[in-house]
Amino acid sequence: GAAPLRVESELITAAGGVIDVFQEVAPGQTVAVVNQPADRFQTVLVTFQDPLERWDSVHVELERAPGEARRVLALSAVEPSGRWSAERPAGAPRTFRYHTRQVGRDGALRDDGWKEAAGSLLLVGDPDVQVGSVQVILLGPPDLMAVQLRLVSLAPPPGVEGAVETLIEPGQPPFQARLPFRRGAERRYRVEGQVFLADGERQIDPRDETAEVLLLQVG
Repeated sequence: GAAPLRVESELITAAGGVIDVFQEVAPGQTVAVVNQPADRFQTVLVTFQDPLERWDSVHVELERAPGEARRVLALSAVEPSGRWSAERPAGAPRTFRYHTRQVGRDGALRDDGWKEAAGSLLLVGDPDVQVGSVQVILLGPPDLMAVQLRLVSLAPPPGVEGAVETLIEPGQPPFQARLPFRRGAERRYRVEGQVFLADGERQIDPRDETAEVLLLQVG
């Protein structure tokens, strides 16, 4: 007749739980789609960020609460993201616990221990690091032989070396320096170095800069 059809379903979860789902199908509707209730599951996208390319991989262990089932995601530059999903009681807070173990390209290990987080996105690796590029263009006299240059980030992330050193020669293409900064920090860096001329050497006195393109007048 013209009355709607009531559909009752039971979803059996991987953990053995049962979730009842009810819906009404309008007259004339020929397809009934059974979806998992949004308020009974929590899905988190885990994304690996490594702007300095210093980590080989990161293993992320996740659980909804202490003592509950855990899952491990192995992320790297080849596979930088994964999803974790868990059933949760209706009305429960959308919090979870995670534990990361990171393997550096130099073989170093970093274990950050268990932490609590919330939401649907989890950034791991170096999420508090941003990289600023500085293009260095060298301007000098005809007798310029080379410039030993050092750029130092004035807002480096904790535990990260914030200096870049290079030797620039005349005729060389503009040098691109990648400096690490704390996420959200102003791009400020210090420039210093040494100029090598045919008649001797001169110092580049330290000075602070913020420019993305650095015109280096020496000699």
